[in-house]
Amino acid sequence: MSSIATDCGARKADCLLPLCLAMAVLAILPPLFASSAVSLLLFFIFILSIIWMYFTVSLKYIVYLFAMCTNVIGVAVCEFSHTFLPELQCVSEFSGSLPLLIFSRSLFILIIVKLDQRTKYYVKIEEKHASSKIVKTILGLACFMVLFLCIASFINVARNPAFLSGMDRFQYSGQLLGIWGSIAAYLPYLILISVIGMRFGFRKIAIATIAIYCIFLFWIGTKFSTFFTMFGYFALVYHDKLRDITPHNKLKVLASIATVLAMLVAFAVFAYSVAGHSAVGFLGERLAQQGQLWWKTYSMIEPGVWFDEKQASVEMGALFENRSISESVGSVNGIYGIMYLTAPASRVSEFLSQGARYTEAGYAMAYVIAGSIGPVLFAAVMALFVYYSQTILASSIFRSDVAFSIIFAILAGYVQTSNSMFVFSQFFTPMGLVIVALSFLYALINSAEKHRLSSGGQLL
Repeated sequence: MSSIATDCGARKADCLLPLCLAMAVLAILPPLFASSAVSLLLFFIFILSIIWMYFTVSLKYIVYLFAMCTNVIGVAVCEFSHTFLPELQCVSEFSGSLPLLIFSRSLFILIIVKLDQRTKYYVKIEEKHASSKIVKTILGLACFMVLFLCIASFINVARNPAFLSGMDRFQYSGQLLGIWGSIAAYLPYLILISVIGMRFGFRKIAIATIAIYCIFLFWIGTKFSTFFTMFGYFALVYHDKLRDITPHNKLKVLASIATVLAMLVAFAVFAYSVAGHSAVGFLGERLAQQGQLWWKTYSMIEPGVWFDEKQASVEMGALFENRSISESVGSVNGIYGIMYLTAPASRVSEFLSQGARYTEAGYAMAYVIAGSIGPVLFAAVMALFVYYSQTILASSIFRSDVAFSIIFAILAGYVQTSNSMFVFSQFFTPMGLVIVALSFLYALINSAEKHRLSSGGQLL
C-alpha cells in the first residue's frame, strides 16, 4: 500500500515539473514585460496546484508558502507599478526581476514536496507516546505555566498600550527590560505548548492562554507577524488530521483558512490605523516591502553567473559574529549588506539602531554572491533545511514532547530567519549548536524507535 501511495505521489509531483521547467525557461530569457507576466501567471497556477494536490503538505509549510506568495506579489507591485518605496527612498519601475525569483521560489517548494512525499509518518505510534500519563501530566503543567506567563506579561504592560503611545512592536520591545524582555522574546515559542495542549486534552486552558496572549500582542504593538506564527502552529499541529479529506471538505477548510488570513490582515490594518496612519497606505507599503530588496538588488546588478569571493568571505566571517540587530549598524553581511546596498546608509543605520530591519533579503544576497545561479542554489539548500526543521518539529508535536517541541520551534525559527534574511550566525552560538546537536540525536532515537515499533503501528 505504501509503495502505491508513493507512486501516486511521484506522478502528481511530475505533473508540476512542466510548470517548473516553463518558469526556468522564462528565467533565462531577456527581461521582458511579457515574460514577467507569464511567469507570474504560471506561479499562481503552480501554487494553487500544490495546495490542491498536496493539501496536508501545504498546511505543514504554510508559513513558507505565505512568505513565497507575499514576496512574489511584492516584487510584482514593484515591477508593474511606479510605487514610491519609503524605506529605499526611490520609485519602482520595471526591471525584469520576477522570472528568476519565481523559478527559484517554485523550485524551493517543489523540492520540499518531493521530500515530504517520501516521508513515512507514524502518527499513531507517536500519539500513543503522547497519551501516556506522565507525558500528559507534563503537558498539563506546561500549559498552566504558559498561562501564568501570559497573564503576568499582560499585567506588566496593561497600563501602557502601544496604540496610545504610538509605538510599534520594535520600539515597544525596548521598553520591556530584564525578565519581562526575556519572557516576551520566548513567548512566541512557548505558546506552541498551548496549541499542542488543545490537541491533547487541555482545550479550555489553551483557549484562555491564547486569548490572553493575543491581547498582549496587540497591547505591545504587534500587527501581524506573531499572530501568523500562531496560525502556522495550528496548521502544523493539526495538518495530519486532514490527510484523507474529501474535495468538498477541502474547499471548506481552504475557505476557513482564507477567512482567518483575511481577518489577520484586517486586524493589522486596524492596528495600524489606530496609531494614526492610513490603512490604504499601510497595505500598499507592506506589500511592496516584501519584494523591494529583491527588485532593487536585481535592478542594480546585471544578470549573469559569477562568484563574489569578497562577499562570500564576509558571509563566512559573519557566521561567528552573533550580533543583535541594533549592534549590526554598518554590517555588510546578509540582510544588512542588502539594506546598505539598496537604501540610503543613514536611513538604514537609523532603522537598525531601533532594533528593526527590512525583510526578504535571502534570495537577493544569493544573487549578489553568485549571480543568476545563486538564488537557484539557495532555494535548493534552504529546501533541505526547511524540510528537516519542520519534519522534526512535527514529530515532537505528535509525541507531545513539550521540551523538544520548544527546542525545535526555536530551530525552525532559526531556519526561517536564514531563509528570509541570509543570516546564519544563530546556528553557531553555544545555544544554536546545542539545539542542532539535540535535533540530530532526537532524529536518530526517534527513527530507531519507529523502526522497532512500525510492525505494530499504523502508517499514515
